[in-house]
Amino acid sequence: MAGTAIALNQPVAASGSARTFFFNGRLLSAEDLRREQALRENGQSQLARLLGCGVASGLEVSGSPLSSALSIAGGLGVTASGQVIEVDDLDLDLAGAAGSRRSGGFADCAAAMANLEGPSAGVYLLVLTPTWIASGRAATLLGEVGACNRNVEQPAVRLRLLKLSAPAGASEATLRNLVAYSLLAPEDPATAISTRPASGAPPGTVRLVGWWPGAVVPTLGVDDLPLAVLRIDDRARLVWIDGPAARRRLAQPPGLAGDGLWRESHALEMEAFAGQFVAQLADEKASLDRNSQAPGAAAFVRLPPVVLLDSAELRLLSGVFGEVFKLPAPVSTSRADFVRALHDGLHDTTGTTREAGRLHLAILRLAGSDRYLLRLHAPTETTLVDRGPGELSSKRLASLAGRTLHDRNADAEKRSLAASVLTQAPDRPRRSRKPPAG
Repeated sequence: MAGTAIALNQPVAASGSARTFFFNGRLLSAEDLRREQALRENGQSQLARLLGCGVASGLEVSGSPLSSALSIAGGLGVTASGQVIEVDDLDLDLAGAAGSRRSGGFADCAAAMANLEGPSAGVYLLVLTPTWIASGRAATLLGEVGACNRNVEQPAVRLRLLKLSAPAGASEATLRNLVAYSLLAPEDPATAISTRPASGAPPGTVRLVGWWPGAVVPTLGVDDLPLAVLRIDDRARLVWIDGPAARRRLAQPPGLAGDGLWRESHALEMEAFAGQFVAQLADEKASLDRNSQAPGAAAFVRLPPVVLLDSAELRLLSGVFGEVFKLPAPVSTSRADFVRALHDGLHDTTGTTREAGRLHLAILRLAGSDRYLLRLHAPTETTLVDRGPGELSSKRLASLAGRTLHDRNADAEKRSLAASVLTQAPDRPRRSRKPPAG
């Protein structure tokens, strides 16, 4: 027997911090009171980690291109270590970050920002990190004045920029899309996931810091809360800003509560990737309007499996991807089918624009509303699609697809595939009108 057996109702030491035992007449030291502070903070951290990590509310980052000014909305978030961060609205000047080194002010992380030259051009992760600000002086028995006799410490935060590793194969046009994809946890549930570095980890092990792969952000710590991805030029001005790429809704990240939750965490990441897709879609359409030579659809290499859209965003999709995909007409569907298709899509894997010719594409409309669902998924052996010459569906399958779309008993997956079939159906031949006789 490896250890000594215990009896019922016998107290056994558990993990956790000790607490100070108070009694009348005891002399208290600073160490005793700090132990109580640590016990309270550790308890709060444990409760926060049960909720997960990410942004609970607010903390949206906004800014204008070619400006060094950023605004961060007030909000609440939890770091991977369980630190709770709550702040009011903040304003940040990227160009002045290196010159402002006041206690409790904004600080930087990248080596290039450690001096007075300011941040160098590149792609960064903007994070919030909790800290403390000392305030006032406390009276002491000996009347000493020094760094230790602070009166109170006020909770504070620091805004930092962490340099991102550029994804392999990323070009000037595809950088934003591929950076967003690189910040997703691995899609393969069989991939080994380690939440902390381990010397004995097998080859290929992915180290996650909360939701974010450590290899992509080497300096990211468990006390950092990512808010947005920024690309800045050599004058610390914004080139583009991408909040959804970095933000995660407050939830259990992959690996922390066991790999059994992998599907749930994957769905949340696909939700974030879909939000990033819509945000970039609007920017790419604006670029196309200004310059017809802008990348447009070429800026996207990876595609989310499902995207929620409104009518304005659907028009943006058509304006950017109209020449890449033959967008089908929206199919009105019930709330139950709409939600089922959304759920299935969030649990699916991403696709690539290189698969555009093979992807099944459907657009569902929630009946009686302005909500649409773009559904992209790779073909399977059990699909309704029977491709013939020229990648077109046969007339027989097109007819079957039409009946399926109008079948109220057909589930969302069948109707989605049927819509995809119709987009690949050959055009009906037009009858030529003969000129009237005489």
